[in-house]
Amino acid sequence: ISDSLLKLSTDEVKVKIIGSGVGGITETDATLAAASNAILVGFNVRADASARKVIEAESLDLRYYSVIYNLIDEVKAAMSGMLSPEL
Repeated sequence: ISDSLLKLSTDEVKVKIIGSGVGGITETDATLAAASNAILVGFNVRADASARKVIEAESLDLRYYSVIYNLIDEVKAAMSGMLSPEL
């Protein structure tokens, strides 16, 4: 998944992966996302109760996926919204 996301980077918009791992989303993951102004992405996992508290308190963007193509397509769409308009 990380490799697929990194391949989406362009000259204008870069994908940065702050952290990745196996297992559910933890409070540490949520705290790191808050400090990094990052989006949390879970693939076939959920956030634990303490992580959900941080996510809610910090108003973090958390997205769950169970199909890799949906994850890639949504990240692509979000990135195209970050591109400078062509004149």
